[in-house]
Formats: sequence, C-alpha cells, structure tokens
Amino acid sequence: MSRLICILLVLAASACTVLPERVPFDLYQLPPPAITTATEGQALSALRVDRPSTSEALGGNRLLIMREDQQLQAYADVRWVAATPLLWRDWLLDAFWRDGRVGSLSAASDGLQAQFELGGMLRAFNIDQSGSQPQAVIQFDARLVNVSDRRIVASRRFSAYEPVGATHAGAAVVALGAAANTLAAELIDWAINSGQPGAVGESTAERRVSFSCDDNRDIELRFFPMQGVAVLVRNGNTIELQQEPSASGFRYSNGPNTVVGKGDELTLEIGRMAPIHCHAEKG
Repeated sequence: MSRLICILLVLAASACTVLPERVPFDLYQLPPPAITTATEGQALSALRVDRPSTSEALGGNRLLIMREDQQLQAYADVRWVAATPLLWRDWLLDAFWRDGRVGSLSAASDGLQAQFELGGMLRAFNIDQSGSQPQAVIQFDARLVNVSDRRIVASRRFSAYEPVGATHAGAAVVALGAAANTLAAELIDWAINSGQPGAVGESTAERRVSFSCDDNRDIELRFFPMQGVAVLVRNGNTIELQQEPSASGFRYSNGPNTVVGKGDELTLEIGRMAPIHCHAEKG
C-alpha cells in the first residue's frame, strides 16, 4: 500500500512539472507628454475628454504592428497598462493639464459639468511596417462638442508619424510617444481656438428648438450655451433652468422643473407629474 502511495505521489509531481509556466507580460505606458505650459493665448473654462471609439483590434491593450499585407499582428508578451482608448484619453488629459490653458479638466465618464467635450475616433495607434521604414502611426478623428446642446463645434482629422529606431517593443513605445506629442501640440491649439466665441461653428447667441410633446402641447427650449442656461417656454410661461452635469446629452433644471435630452428627444419633468416625452420639430 505504501508503495502505491509513493508511485501516485511521483506521478502527481511529474504532472505538475509538465505544465507550462505562465509567461509574464512586459507592461508599457506612453512616455509623459512633452507639452510645455503656454504663457499666452486663448483659454477654455472647462473641458472634458471622452474615451474615443475605435476598432475591435485597437480596443484591447496589445501593441499592434501593421504588416506589408495589411495584416495586424501584435508584439509577443507585451501589453499596454490599459486598453488603448483609455490610454489615449488619459494621456490627452495629461497633455491638456501640462498646457495649462483649460481651467477645469475631467474625463467624460466622471459626468462633471464642462463647457466642451472632446471625443472622436482613434483610427490608428500602431507600428506600420508596410513601407520601407517602420514608423509609429497615430490617427485621431477629433470632435469638439458644445455640452449644453450637443452641437458639434468643430471636427478634424489629426495624423502623426514617427520613425522607429529599433525592432524591440521599447523603441516602438518611444516612437508612439513622439508621434503623440506631435499630434497633441496641434490638437490642443485647435480645440482651444475652436471653442472661442466667434470661432467657426461657435456662437454666443441663443439657439431655439421647438418640441411636440405627448400631452398634445408644444414647448420651446432656448439654449444659451456660453451662459450655461436654458429657458423653457410652456403655456406662455418662461422658466429659466441651469445646466447640470450629464454623462450623455444635456440636462437643465431649477429644482421643480427639469429637462433631459439627447439628440431630438427630450423628457420634461414637472414636480410630481409623470414625465412628459417630447420630440424636436423639423424645420
């Protein structure tokens, strides 16, 4: 019996030794932004930066390579410290902080009040080996949105390229960091200039939108984006509402009266009444 137990113990020990050891990943983050503090120029009062949309391949935390046949591969045993869209968002927040021309900065996921929101699509964030010289490539379709009424103030595609000095992952990370700095310098200036009163697409004047509601009554909402105020016109009465934080769309309230909307849809809440659903009128 004791001999059988010994044999079983030996077999169990042998089984353990044939299991492959877990290979640790090398974790990388982008080098800190090399953005210097601006000493003059226009400024924004508050900006929140959203996580960009992207492809499924870029949505993970792999460091990707584009081959000659346009096939995406990844560096073995290498990972970013976060999913690429989050990595890019947090890096941009740091870059805006270092620039110093935005009074208040936050991530859109925090749901805090802001004047503008910067979002968009991250189309490329990889090493491109399809040409004669490997290079880091970042392409970002940026979109600046007025938070109060969800209008697109400006949109633009930004691209940056940087040669890769060696084949190892560390060199790729350094090159992507350099490309990020080139892109961010243009992006920050563009975002701040686009958000100024009188800039193309931005207006200090009020914007009026009429809504038809399911209680067979019409309302009008007058947006004053630079003041963070909206005026509700209903049954001949005007009610001033203050802008409140909203993770998506817009929200204005004075306590008893609240409007919450996104796109053409709006919900009106009055005291203890059932919410009233409304739809923007065309034309």
